[in-house]
Formats: sequence, C-alpha cells, structure tokens
Amino acid sequence: MSRFLTLFLFAICSVFPQFLWGGDFWAHAFGDHSKHLWSFWHTYTVFFEGSWPWTRFLNAPTGGVLWDIMLGPSIVLIPVTGFLGPVAACHIWIVLSRFLTMWLQYKAAILMGAGWAPACCSAILLAFTPYVLGYPLVSGVYERLSIWFFPLIICSV
Repeated sequence: MSRFLTLFLFAICSVFPQFLWGGDFWAHAFGDHSKHLWSFWHTYTVFFEGSWPWTRFLNAPTGGVLWDIMLGPSIVLIPVTGFLGPVAACHIWIVLSRFLTMWLQYKAAILMGAGWAPACCSAILLAFTPYVLGYPLVSGVYERLSIWFFPLIICSV
C-alpha cells in the first residue's frame, strides 16, 4: 500500500485516544500529568535563565541540580514550549511518541517479512495495548511512551 495511506492511518491512530474518551482521558485526577507537564515548563525556564542543570525550583531556598526524567523530550521540544507553551509541547510529545511507536513497529514488521496489513495491525495493536493506554496516558507517566525505542533497535540492526 502507499506510504501516504500508512502514515495517515498512524497519524489518525495517534490522536484517537484523546477523542475516544474526551478531554479527560489525559487528565485523570490521580495521575502524574502535572508533574510531567511541569518538566516542559521547567526545562525551558532554566535553559533561558542560563543556570541549567542548576535550578532554583528545587531544594528551596538554596536550589540544586535536577536531572529530570523528561529531560530529553523537554529539550527537543524547547522551541514548541517557547512558541506554544508547555501544554502544547506535552501533547505533541504524546502524539509524536504514539506515532513513532506505530511507524517503527510497522517498519520492524516489514523488515521481518510481514506484509502491509499484518505490519499495520502489529503497529496499531502495539500502540493500543492496555499498557500504553493505561500507564503512560491515563496515569500521566509520559516517559513510558518511549516504547518506540524497542522497534527502533530492531530497525537499526
């Protein structure tokens, strides 16, 4: 099938959970959403204060060194945070991670000899497993969305 159709399918599936459960899907009251959203704001702030990795937002009043678990995505999305804010950067990280998970799983399946339909099915099933929907999205533990790293390793071998 065409590459455009595959990319379009994965793009739709990347944003689908937000629309399936409404606006509350990524904002469960007992989740870690605000903690991980804070990472996007904090990294942007200390980078442009010129104090990174030192932060005054830790160990008040003296400050301290913070190596945040969301540091990688926060650094990559600094331009988005600057222009659109940390909420947009956080949502872009979520959608991009889900898209990368499906795209790289699809590529890994193709490399292992699967046809278009089985490769697409494996990619969509991986992105919609209870683990990916539950822990990273509903609980707000966004660093767990980096599951795309595993098919990336397969594609890199």
